[in-house]
Amino acid sequence: MAAGRGLAEDQFLDKAVQVYRECAKVASVSKARLSILEQDSNSNTVEISISSQWSQRDLERNENHSFLRNHIASYDTTSLSLSNIREPSFPVETQNLQLWSTSLSGRYQAILRKVPGNKGQEDKQFLEIWSRSHLVKNVDVLACEKHGKIYEDSQFGCLAWSVSEKYLLYVAEKKLPKAVSYFEKQKGEVASDKPPPEKGKKFDFKDDWGEQLVSKCSPVIVLFDMENDDIRVLEGVPDNVSAGQVRWGPKDESVVFVGWFNEPYRLGLIYCPIRKNALYSLSLDGKSLEQLTDVKYAVHSPRFNHKKDKLIYMALDIGGAHLKCGRLMQYDWIAKTTSTIIDVVDIPEKGGFPGIYNLYLTLADRCWTPDGHSVILSTVWRTSQKIVLINCQDKTVTNLTPAPGSWSYLDINSNILLASYSSLNCPPKLMAAALPTDILESGLSWIEVAHSEILNLEKEITWKVMTVAPSENSDFKDEYEAIFIKPVSRDETKPPLIVFPHGGPHSAFMSDFSLYIACLCKLGFAILGVNFRGSLGFGQTQLHSLPENIGTQDVQDVQRAALKVLGSGEVDTSNVFITGGSHGGFLTAHLIGKYPDFYRAAAMRNPVVEVSSMVSLSDIPDWCFFENGEEFCYDAVLDGQTLASMFEKSPIVHIKKVKTPTLIMLGEDDLRVPPSQGKKYYKILKAQGTKARLLSYPDNNHPISKVEAESDALINMARWFHEHLLK
Repeated sequence: MAAGRGLAEDQFLDKAVQVYRECAKVASVSKARLSILEQDSNSNTVEISISSQWSQRDLERNENHSFLRNHIASYDTTSLSLSNIREPSFPVETQNLQLWSTSLSGRYQAILRKVPGNKGQEDKQFLEIWSRSHLVKNVDVLACEKHGKIYEDSQFGCLAWSVSEKYLLYVAEKKLPKAVSYFEKQKGEVASDKPPPEKGKKFDFKDDWGEQLVSKCSPVIVLFDMENDDIRVLEGVPDNVSAGQVRWGPKDESVVFVGWFNEPYRLGLIYCPIRKNALYSLSLDGKSLEQLTDVKYAVHSPRFNHKKDKLIYMALDIGGAHLKCGRLMQYDWIAKTTSTIIDVVDIPEKGGFPGIYNLYLTLADRCWTPDGHSVILSTVWRTSQKIVLINCQDKTVTNLTPAPGSWSYLDINSNILLASYSSLNCPPKLMAAALPTDILESGLSWIEVAHSEILNLEKEITWKVMTVAPSENSDFKDEYEAIFIKPVSRDETKPPLIVFPHGGPHSAFMSDFSLYIACLCKLGFAILGVNFRGSLGFGQTQLHSLPENIGTQDVQDVQRAALKVLGSGEVDTSNVFITGGSHGGFLTAHLIGKYPDFYRAAAMRNPVVEVSSMVSLSDIPDWCFFENGEEFCYDAVLDGQTLASMFEKSPIVHIKKVKTPTLIMLGEDDLRVPPSQGKKYYKILKAQGTKARLLSYPDNNHPISKVEAESDALINMARWFHEHLLK
């Protein structure tokens, strides 16, 4: 029955909760590592071990469960095939495990573990060193008072073993002298190894790196000596640089790191890999610092080959679109020269490689092939994510995953690859494949290693990619794509449609598994995810067609895609809804204002509704300028013309025409799109008599991703749409 048309509200809610509980059992794999156990000298069979880290929602504890799974398999080096895959033990929960890293020989594993504080005390962090048989060391790193909290995030954080396995590198917050009031009396003498308290600095503003990186201000590089348990902060990093993504240099004599410039002030860094930075090499004694890259590029993910004579990294143009096509660069450690392996692709060939677009902004730890000639990475490719092999010698690109759906590369060892795979009707799986000398056009022969909860969604949900042509009067004529997902109907009843534009705006709606989409489809709704012009994965020229045209080009693209689906006869044309978050909320608000009789109801998560007022409130004021078609300056002050232009592109200019019942969901700790945006929109709707509801989630930031908030938001959105069905 489409969208529970015949169900009373309480029955529909019971069904929605049941569906969410079922789908929440699906776990996703985020990390995996393959190890060679032993080889039979009398055969061509090798025993391999695969460790993988998974995450699953726990609705009873309202948190995400993290756990490790271990599999063993046999690998035939002649036929390049995996067989006899088995999971000899149950998953092991890794709650409060923040980082983990295995040494190069496989003898040791380092774990950073958080231990929650008792009765209001601060959390502790312990650095554990394990052998394969026992706990070797356990260090209370914060008690050593050499630095602040260790960074566990993917932006700065790392846990890197030296080749000798005597040292570990990590990144932590700088330990500052205690700041006190002018009138605070000193209690006893200050220890000689500690700096004296700084009077009058108790209330100094501490500039951090913004959304999801709150309180991360001044990272430092730390070396842990395994032999004598010494913790040492490396000197030599300039004060105006925030260090992260640290790697060991050749012979363990130096470290390589990415350094982001702090001055004149920090801008939001998460989802924004275009901040001014450089790649550096620093000697362990701190006396030699060398800048390896030109500051015209923002770099990330430095990765050495096995010989450590070549260093590859990703590079994007400084400023502009926060996500865009990147370059794969290579630094020759011996010759001290830099070369471009893969450049920006402006206009891809039809169906061809569109360039490198890395949504998650990181390369896998082990991305080089064993021969040292090629690099493997994931990239957005139109409406999917694929794994590609890039030959650094002849600069060719080979697609390893032509099958429909989305793939994420995880690891390689001895030419055996690990990856995660999912699609809109297939929950995540851990996959493996051998990398042959000659790769067929059909890609690699992937085999499933593990899956999570079995949901037979193939029998319940279908999906397809649609091509949409822009309007004839459009300046930029390129076609774009949308993904149409719908429930399998047991009768001729047509489902209502939810139009779902993505955020960004330079992001992408991909064909990977989505809890939200699976739940909504199982509740009877069809979904249209629109990759309007300006999305990732279609070439840099198309991406750059959107800035200065937000509020018009993207709005028209979404509406045209919706009309195309309605014209197909596959959905109920009298029941069309719309939802989106961030820039997707911006588009939702625009569309219900410009087409007030088209959508039955709307739901918005942390929407941008007034670009002009975001400038002084958001951690990314540069976004407001660039998407408005202007250059950002750190000392920019809005003049009347710019203010008017930003305001005219904002959906709030159409609010007086809005009749659509609107649900607004806000994360109270959102620094990217301040909650004041959605609250203002809600209050005006209420004042003018438009039906509206506001949900405000404490301790949630821009994604509203904590389990209790995420589940509440989804059920309330489904309920909102069900309430406003034209039955």
